[in-house]
Amino acid sequence: MTNAQILTLLMPVLLGGDNAGLLAAYASALDLVDSAAADFLNEILPDMAHDTIADWERVFGIVPPAGSTLAQRQQALVLAMCNKGGLSRQHFIAIAALMGQTITITEYIVPRCGVMQCGTMLCTPTAAWMWTVSGLNKISVSGCCGTLCCGEPLGAIGVGVEGIFNALKPAHTLVNFVYTGVSTPSGRHMPTCGL
Repeated sequence: MTNAQILTLLMPVLLGGDNAGLLAAYASALDLVDSAAADFLNEILPDMAHDTIADWERVFGIVPPAGSTLAQRQQALVLAMCNKGGLSRQHFIAIAALMGQTITITEYIVPRCGVMQCGTMLCTPTAAWMWTVSGLNKISVSGCCGTLCCGEPLGAIGVGVEGIFNALKPAHTLVNFVYTGVSTPSGRHMPTCGL
């Protein structure tokens, strides 16, 4: 039943003339409220947020890189929600997997007595706080219905892993990113919390 029909049924008498136009205007206003309420339901989840995306980013302390698309900003929010505070290599490998990347992470060990083993790569003391993330692909991102906003590019190279890793890594750690090529994802997949 439409809002116009409901308002008509609520009136004790059948309205006509100017009153019918006024009733139609009220019904139209209620239709707008219904539509806005339905749209607002999408804003309660970060992977569907549009109008409130800046509020979500403020709450999670995310500063999106310049030129980020709505889909990239939503993905960063979902990953921030899924982050359970882990700082292990496996945790970051799992985050990259959520973004469609299969990576390896190399941690360097400072040579110390009782730590080094035969065959272990030597490094300088300053490399103790450095990772090398290998196997990354620059993923070609295509615009899909509902994933772009007015003014966003229709196609771009997505490099979201760098931003997420730099936001979540320990503050004293430097990360070196090594890319192997460009790949195109088979479809748009939003990550889910599964770490």
